[in-house]
Amino acid sequence: MQNKKAPGPHGYRPDIDGLRALAVLAVVVYHAFPQWLPGGFTGVDVFFVISGYLITGIVLGELALDRFSLTDFYARRVRRIFPPLLLVLVACWASGWFVLLPDEYSHLGRYVQGGAAFVANFTAMKEAGYFDSAIEMKPLLHLWSLAVEEQFYLVWPLLLWFAARRRMALVVAIAVLGACSFAVALVADQEGSARYFSTQARGWQLLCGALLAMVAGQPAPSWARAIGVRLPTFAKARANVAATVGLALVAAGVISLNKVSAVPAPGGLLPVVGTSLMIYAGSRAWVNRRILSHAWLVALGLASYSLYLWHWPLLSLLHIAEGREPSAWIRAAAVGVAVLLAAGTYQFVELPLRRHHRPRAAALVLLPAMAIVCTVGWLTARYDGFEFRKQALHDALGDLKTPRVVDDIYCRAAHPYARSGCYDSPNRHAATLFMVGDSHMDALAVGFRRMAEADELPFNLTTIGQGGCGPLLDVEAYWPGTGASQHCRDIVTPALQEALARADVRWVMLVGRHALWTEGTGFGNAERTWIENRWRHSYADEEGTSAQAFERGLNRTLDELERAGKRVVFVHQVPEFGFQPRSCLTGFRQFTPKPCDISRAEVEFRQKSYRDVVSRVLATRPAVIEFDPLPRFCDSVRCSPFDADGKPLYLDDDHLNWRGAEAVARELMGRIGNLGTR
Repeated sequence: MQNKKAPGPHGYRPDIDGLRALAVLAVVVYHAFPQWLPGGFTGVDVFFVISGYLITGIVLGELALDRFSLTDFYARRVRRIFPPLLLVLVACWASGWFVLLPDEYSHLGRYVQGGAAFVANFTAMKEAGYFDSAIEMKPLLHLWSLAVEEQFYLVWPLLLWFAARRRMALVVAIAVLGACSFAVALVADQEGSARYFSTQARGWQLLCGALLAMVAGQPAPSWARAIGVRLPTFAKARANVAATVGLALVAAGVISLNKVSAVPAPGGLLPVVGTSLMIYAGSRAWVNRRILSHAWLVALGLASYSLYLWHWPLLSLLHIAEGREPSAWIRAAAVGVAVLLAAGTYQFVELPLRRHHRPRAAALVLLPAMAIVCTVGWLTARYDGFEFRKQALHDALGDLKTPRVVDDIYCRAAHPYARSGCYDSPNRHAATLFMVGDSHMDALAVGFRRMAEADELPFNLTTIGQGGCGPLLDVEAYWPGTGASQHCRDIVTPALQEALARADVRWVMLVGRHALWTEGTGFGNAERTWIENRWRHSYADEEGTSAQAFERGLNRTLDELERAGKRVVFVHQVPEFGFQPRSCLTGFRQFTPKPCDISRAEVEFRQKSYRDVVSRVLATRPAVIEFDPLPRFCDSVRCSPFDADGKPLYLDDDHLNWRGAEAVARELMGRIGNLGTR
């Protein structure tokens, strides 16, 4: 991702700087106005191809002239990469000191550490999943791509040096390695975290650029003649066609792909093949000569590394400060500031250190500076974001940890199908309450678990959940866009079957985010992705809508439970708020007034579809106990995620925190009575 004046294997090519400008513009527009360019994130794929092309050409050229030095190579990388990155890391850390809450600052510290150590892609991979926080809450998430490039640069020059000394068939070796990486990208996890962020799954894009450096254009460079590679002639007419088709492919990727497309493979073929064709066409192709070589694009391309580094922290910190997506004007202003910062960073930071009269000495100073920043990031994460900065606010926010029931290894051993949210209370009673459901069940179960550990429950407690899965037999959920299974039938269905079979399980509690399962969409700005792309649900592989799958699954589940003599408690969904409640407690960083509640009418409208289904299903089942938590959060007009004392009851826009979970659990116990004596 870093900016290098694009010499390529055949001399400087301004069109490559212009191509880099288009790539960074696509990424910036996507981050600021995603509805304009839904596939703008593929600008990163373009960067990867360019980087592989440039670095491979430079290294092979120096090898051919017998003047390649690993020390000099890495010293150049340090001088080009470290200065802007250090500036951005320090600026983000310093800004976070004043505007971020302790848990947010701790999270930023992890990314400062990962960014400084060039392992931010691994940090991102560890966090990706159903409970991952929104990308807008991660100011340094974009450093994952820089980490991928630097991991590639760490190994690739060594391999080229070794191959050149052994006179190996480089073109064949690169093609084989690229094919292996592409295969990894195809078979990696279907939810996209590993294949999207991993170097192994992204390597083929960099290697496409490397292959281009081996075979592109005439006249043959010295390194090609030295190792006996014969390069084809590319006529001007064909070059024009190749560049035009390449630009069209890149544009198609930027316009047609989206964040849940199959990237980096096979969806990444559009930007990668397109970029490859444009580079292969050479600087004399009309598109490259007349469009990409325009002075403004070239100037932007030269500063693209700094612009990439600056733009996302500005947009992300504004989102965090606002507690929601900032207005279009604020986002546009942030982009303008990022351009100014990038121009200044390129002119006064990048260029002076690149041209330093003592290059190795400059690198030796930058290395310990980066190590210090990495250590500061580690300390920030290690000491919980230095809670003393905002202690009062931290205390007011209560428990900010993810609302999963803490996994019990003994519970997982007893229920081998369970993956998370597995809890078995000590066996103190003859009867058991079995809770099943999705992440809303996990959140509510925290309250029951706290009561169980205090021996305040008249029964044993077992909870088994799976984020994204309703508490229904034979109903499967499929991720928005990708269609990847959430494995509900592998986890929730066996859990319910176990509850049916166990004699000690007298009561089964069904908890879930039922509106999501009938509507297929998220709620509010906090879940924009799940509004743009719908969840899909099916019952026993039958055709039908999500609402039909919910109704069929609920009928089947209640039939089986009642036939087995189980008492069923159906817990209605808690309100969704569509905003982060924490933003209401952080007035020190608010730019505009924020709503801290929503109308009850809006909540009821959101829940109407699932409640209509439940009313029909339960009309003939009077034995089922219904519990509705809505009155705890709503009066006749408004609904709030805070209690009467102003303390938060929610972790995020739709999950209860420990305080809210315990309050609902105690109220539920008061409503349904002493189950243990029945």
